[in-house]
Parts: sequence; C-alpha cells; structure tokens
Amino acid sequence: MKVFKIEIKETLSEIIDIKANTIDEAIFKTHQLYSNEEIILGAENHVGTDIIEFNNEVSLDQKSILINDIIEYLLEDEKKHFEEFDSPPENHIYLKLVKLKQLLN
Repeated sequence: MKVFKIEIKETLSEIIDIKANTIDEAIFKTHQLYSNEEIILGAENHVGTDIIEFNNEVSLDQKSILINDIIEYLLEDEKKHFEEFDSPPENHIYLKLVKLKQLLN
C-alpha cells in the first residue's frame, strides 16, 4: 500500500460594510480591524474546501506563499511609515501592498 500526501485547504470569507472616503482607506481600515482581531473569521465563514494531491515541486501555491511572505514583510515597515502621517497620502505604498495582498488571497 502506498502513502500519499494530500492537502486540505479551507477558504473563509466575510463581506463587511466600512465607511471611508476611498476604497484604499476602506481596505486599510479593514486591515487594521482584522490585524487587531476585531474581525475574526470562524467556521461560520467557511465558503469552500479543496482536497488535492500535495506536490513537493514548486507550485503556483508555493509562489503565492512566497509572494505573500514578502508582502507581509514589507507591510510591517510600510505600516509604521503610513501611520506616522496625520493625514496619510491616498497613494501611499502601504495601501497598495494591502490591496495587492487582498488580490492574492
């Protein structure tokens, strides 16, 4: 009998209403709420499950994980810089990183 590596991946999702002047500001506010654990997703937010063969080769998923790791690293530094502003610019790189992270997830 063979042993197979099987990956189980669950997806959680929630749609919320956020008051903001721009979409970037709304994403930023939501990111802060999520980071501060004011929004917590649980079993009731389950929208899908994928069960697939796990492949040790570099896959699209592994590339996404690497990209997400890099974005997370950059987000930490840029968030500090972004929060130093009394009125943050609407085109700040931090907001673009937050949006990119959202698009990749």
